[in-house]
Amino acid sequence: MKKKTIICILIIILIILIGVFYILKDKEEVETQNPTSVMNNVIVDSLEKAMENKLDEVETQASADGNQFYGEFTENEWLDRIKKYYRTYMDFDPVDYKMYYDKEGRLCIKAIYDDKKPKGEKENTFTIVEEKMGIAEDSYGNVILLLGDEILVGNYNVKADFTDNQVLGIAYVNSTNYSKTLEKYCEFPENYRFLDLYDISETEYGNEFLFIPKDDSVHTSIYTCTITDDGELEKGEVLVSDKTKSFIFKCDFVGDLPAYVVEMKCNGYETVFPLVFSGKDGTLDLTGNEAEIKDLTIY
Repeated sequence: MKKKTIICILIIILIILIGVFYILKDKEEVETQNPTSVMNNVIVDSLEKAMENKLDEVETQASADGNQFYGEFTENEWLDRIKKYYRTYMDFDPVDYKMYYDKEGRLCIKAIYDDKKPKGEKENTFTIVEEKMGIAEDSYGNVILLLGDEILVGNYNVKADFTDNQVLGIAYVNSTNYSKTLEKYCEFPENYRFLDLYDISETEYGNEFLFIPKDDSVHTSIYTCTITDDGELEKGEVLVSDKTKSFIFKCDFVGDLPAYVVEMKCNGYETVFPLVFSGKDGTLDLTGNEAEIKDLTIY
């Protein structure tokens, strides 16, 4: 009986050793696989991923006759407006146009130039960013209003001069300084109407503020606020969230007591300050933030 038991144990050990042998053999074959084969697999995987990414960027051609509607107008009608833009504002005519839809489904019209174009420019692409309002944006950041008989040209980014550590400018805009504000900070007067507008005013006697960041690294938010028992400002409802472009904020009357706070973040620096006027001279009160925030108001 003992002899049979020993034989069984030996058989089991033999089976285990055979299994271990084949496992080690398979592992050795994997580790000594042809490096060229491995590299080929990597290349194939890379090509497949590149093709997938390329498919995401595929442009959809416009209809053959240009009569497909995009918003309120056909493709050809949008094209006629772009041609009118060149006749109205530019001193030359493109040699050709190409219409297509980008991956977001927006109609794009590419104007192709000849070798005589100044500054070495070869083309300009107009993307219809708002088909119902007739707003197009070109490759250079210009904004063109295409509806109606008049074609207006503007730009989303109005500009201001900053010095030292200043990164954000705020202008109080009213009926007295409106024209001068647009003249000073907008390349075209129409720029102002293209800016994002956040209007929470409930009366016609509110206040209007123009916010201009130095660049895209400046993030601006606006909140309602309350004052705690300790006299600290406490943020409430978010009204404007994380803007990096110029915008307009309209609200109910702002006095010398805070109802709104501005939060500004830029490259690790952060500050929160109330949007109020000084009780002394009626100017914007930027106490403690003068080094980073610039009062752009024309008084």
